[in-house]
Amino acid sequence: MVGRSFHDHHSAAAPGPGTKGGTVNRIPSIRVTDAADAAVLGLWHRSDRVSRRHGWRSIVGGPLLLILGIVPVIAAFAVPGPRWLVLPLLGLPALYLLSAGGLRTYAELFRLRIGPLIMHRFDDGFVAERPRGPLRAVAFAELKDARLIDHHGADGAMVLLLMVHWDGTAWACLAPSPAEALVEMGHAAEARREKLPRYEVNELLRKTPPWTGWKQTW
Repeated sequence: MVGRSFHDHHSAAAPGPGTKGGTVNRIPSIRVTDAADAAVLGLWHRSDRVSRRHGWRSIVGGPLLLILGIVPVIAAFAVPGPRWLVLPLLGLPALYLLSAGGLRTYAELFRLRIGPLIMHRFDDGFVAERPRGPLRAVAFAELKDARLIDHHGADGAMVLLLMVHWDGTAWACLAPSPAEALVEMGHAAEARREKLPRYEVNELLRKTPPWTGWKQTW
């Protein structure tokens, strides 16, 4: 249910790394409001485009691995020596690098294709949406855990909102501090506020499942 105009809200999340973050200057789409009504989330408050959780380093990581994987392939045919010895020694590393690079490139292209993550906040929950991909309505009462984490990242002071559903689905949203939109969402979800060093946040993100409970990437 759309309860008010989006332009009644002037605060916005600052852009997250790797995305053109911030407030989305339009009311939610029909599929968002239908999902919110079905989940009985109440009135709509705001919509914000948030970080993909991965920056430009992850986007170039896949192609870089592919390039590195080609080097052993070329070397296998250029290095003198018995083929039965040279091919396994250089072929196995090449296979690993090419496979890892291909998978990472596919994952990042998939995320780019389905669009940025948009979080639509309602009275009693939120709708997580990829404009050309998955959508899910979640009531705050369905969350197993919610954390607002302040830390100092590569781009300065950052805020991480980590919300985990009972089915294991996890949403990890990053934005430069003060990140009003994420903080508002965290307060609505009754997230506990804490401060962690950068290495602990990186480890937390590394362990956060990249797949939702519905087998779709966020």
